[in-house]
Amino acid sequence: SDQFNWTFLLKIKPRDIALQMTQIDFEKFSKIKLCEILKYVKAPSETTSPNMCSFVNHFNSVSFWASSLVLRRETKDDRQRVYRRLLSVMEHLIKLNNFSSAFALFAALCKTAVRRVVNLSSKKEKSTDCDSALIPLL
Repeated sequence: SDQFNWTFLLKIKPRDIALQMTQIDFEKFSKIKLCEILKYVKAPSETTSPNMCSFVNHFNSVSFWASSLVLRRETKDDRQRVYRRLLSVMEHLIKLNNFSSAFALFAALCKTAVRRVVNLSSKKEKSTDCDSALIPLL
């Protein structure tokens, strides 16, 4: 349900959110064995690669969560605040070398629907848009 208080995202420091996301990713990632990866590449299956499937599902869930947080806000200002906060979390994830969650957020923020409703207007804000979000990685 979307009735929870979404403003928690604005009250918690982006670095703290990134640290928690990194901890969750580490717990999931550390369960994956090499043989699971090889089996998953050949034929993705819950039975032969349960941990790999769990990790992929988690990535998709994070991406869906992030895009939903933006899209379900009623006002443009709220959508932009959430968008900017998620960008900040993404920057911290990159600093923590958590590229999985960083790319999950990147995928969410680059969705056409998200970009359309956020519609940032100032030059400073455009420079932090999806098109340039990967610059720190290069």
